[in-house]
Amino acid sequence: MDWMHAAICLLVIFLGCYASDDSWIARYVNSLPGATWRATIGDQPHNATQKAFRPSAVASSTFILQDHEMDSFPQQPLSRFAAKLLIPESFDARENWPQCESMKEIRDQGGCGSCWAHAVSEVLSDRLCIFSKTGFSYIHMSVQDLISCCRKCGSCNGGVVEYAFEHFKTFGFVTGGDYASRKGCKAYQFSPDTWNETIRVVPKCKRSCYPGYRKTYASDLHKGTSWYVVSKLKVTAALPKDRREIEESERKIQRELMTNGPVTCSLQVYEDLKTYESGVYQHYVGNHTGAHATKIIGWGYDKNLDVPYWTVANSWGPAWGEKGFVRVRRGANECGIESRINAAIPRSY
Repeated sequence: MDWMHAAICLLVIFLGCYASDDSWIARYVNSLPGATWRATIGDQPHNATQKAFRPSAVASSTFILQDHEMDSFPQQPLSRFAAKLLIPESFDARENWPQCESMKEIRDQGGCGSCWAHAVSEVLSDRLCIFSKTGFSYIHMSVQDLISCCRKCGSCNGGVVEYAFEHFKTFGFVTGGDYASRKGCKAYQFSPDTWNETIRVVPKCKRSCYPGYRKTYASDLHKGTSWYVVSKLKVTAALPKDRREIEESERKIQRELMTNGPVTCSLQVYEDLKTYESGVYQHYVGNHTGAHATKIIGWGYDKNLDVPYWTVANSWGPAWGEKGFVRVRRGANECGIESRINAAIPRSY
């Protein structure tokens, strides 16, 4: 260990002893030579920054299935067209399908551990627009309907992405916008202002829309023709020993994105993710707190940092990260980002 690394270790110990919150993590990350991202200090006196520091139970609320459990789920081989696609250096679904407003939005799960439901509903909202024959340029699938009416899937205590996609194909769920909105049949019930709480109780399932909505619950249901695992790796897959598998997974994800639109991913979460402000995230410091589901909308290469990345839409509101988005190191299975990728094909409307 050279003198610089020794000094940083001492700094971590010092800050950890005297800081009562996660601000020591941000100070440590920002002191690292060659760090690829900047962290924000959680004790700054404005609400936008503090919202990054959610309870761990809320920030990490996805249950990642074991490797053997994933074997029973459907996989969709790439079409001949998709398999021959040349992969560009960068891709952004927001630019490829500019008519789809949902891709540009960031939703906020508040104090409910519903990231799994947000990821699934956001991917389906985007894909309903992409596959629409009648101009679904602005549609939100209901997170609330999913967490209230699919008990197998999960609740505010966390859930399973794969079960949610299965529910979409088998039963379907309705439309619904953000908290207090009148968009869709059933809006989200938890305010963004609950971000510092840990909500456990979920409203009971009601198969009805809000009074005055133009459709019945049954007529507003949307279902999928199929759902499938785009890519699966061992959760522990890492460079250099699993390079070939990771590179193959990366190409599958890219071609799926280019062909059918955004996909869900599940990240292993560490304490430093909450402090992310800008740049290309990779784990540096902090304890493991669980797993978190999000949506990948594209990829790129940061020439200044010399790092490839995925563009990921989070569900912690637009005040967090890069206006609600985070770029995560690509091609290394960083925090397991390439190990659990899922998607579905909605019925065309």
